[in-house]
Amino acid sequence: MFSNQIEGFLTQADDLMDMQSLCADEISAYLMAEECEHSLMDSESQLIDDTLLENFNALSVLYDQMRGIEWEHR
Repeated sequence: MFSNQIEGFLTQADDLMDMQSLCADEISAYLMAEECEHSLMDSESQLIDDTLLENFNALSVLYDQMRGIEWEHR
């Protein structure tokens, strides 16, 4: 979310409001494999595609499990 899209909302998160918007022309994202590189940016929408979504979801599940263990042993 761009900071200019949340102007006017009540927020205590000054760091969010201080974020600078990035121009899509200045952004690139690649999947690097042993024998190839693949752009993750959709040229039409200029958004990052969902190629890595499954990997990020798996990391999120693992993090949630570790956080649960930490809270159980406090």
